[in-house]
Amino acid sequence: MRTMIACLLALWLLPAVLAAQQPVFDALPLGEKPSLGLVTMSGVRLFTLGAPAGHLTAAERARVVAARLEALRVAGVLAPEAIKVLLPGPGLAVVACATQGEPATILTVEAATARFLSPARPETRYAATWWAALLADFLAAAAGRPPGYTAGSPAHRVLAGMAAAISRGEQRSWLEAGGALSRAERDALNAASARVPRGWLPPAPSPVSAAPAVPAPPAPPTEPVPSPPTAQERTAPKPAPAWQVERSAGKLAIRWGGKESEVRWAEFILLDRNSDPLEVVRREGPPFRAEFLNPPAEALVRVWMTDQEGNETLTVIPAAGK
Repeated sequence: MRTMIACLLALWLLPAVLAAQQPVFDALPLGEKPSLGLVTMSGVRLFTLGAPAGHLTAAERARVVAARLEALRVAGVLAPEAIKVLLPGPGLAVVACATQGEPATILTVEAATARFLSPARPETRYAATWWAALLADFLAAAAGRPPGYTAGSPAHRVLAGMAAAISRGEQRSWLEAGGALSRAERDALNAASARVPRGWLPPAPSPVSAAPAVPAPPAPPTEPVPSPPTAQERTAPKPAPAWQVERSAGKLAIRWGGKESEVRWAEFILLDRNSDPLEVVRREGPPFRAEFLNPPAEALVRVWMTDQEGNETLTVIPAAGK
């Protein structure tokens, strides 16, 4: 009898033991190549990386980021208030964990990563600030604390519901809360991992001191001085790039219709109906062409093209016709 009770108790505790041994942060490839790398927190998508960096592919970058997060979690220093954005140099931003010692790098955001992250083409600092806010609110919600950094976004409503369920004991852990998400709620978090929500603003920093500000004396009125026309204003705008689209059963092909010597590089990002990225093709030399097999209904392709003069152009192409 005692043996049977012990066996039943062991079976009842087994899921908790296995969950404790599993890493909280993990990485998964997405796509056939694979083109994307996903960083997850107990099965919930946190970051979607779509650009390589150095000698690492997007999927390899995701594994590095997940390992860094897991090491910080095990060390007990990963907390919402410790997540910061650092600016080490022009065009770079770093999501870091600022502990008592040297800040620990979690993810470096450069121009290519920011370009993939959002249709609005955010600058690297803005893109990194969104991902830092998302990570901080994931950590807060997992602890049953109300999220505050992503306020005003669809993801915030989902995270607030998860935090409330955990604090009330309806779900015992972030893993259970993630498993209870509806399809629409999970889609909202998936989208948040891959793009900055339209109109989102970072939380305002706390005031340094409560001392009242002394207003500066008004400046004397001056007549506006017209600025000389810039080179862009003096030059007639160039026509939009001519991308040629071929659609057939189960295949979408996009190719550059002009001279390939005019193009420096091109990036093709296949998005589903929720603007969630599915596949990325990057061409840094000819032929400037991409093919997507069996694109889903209502899918779109964002094509970023940079010409030899450094001018960038965005073209949005529907997968199923005009």
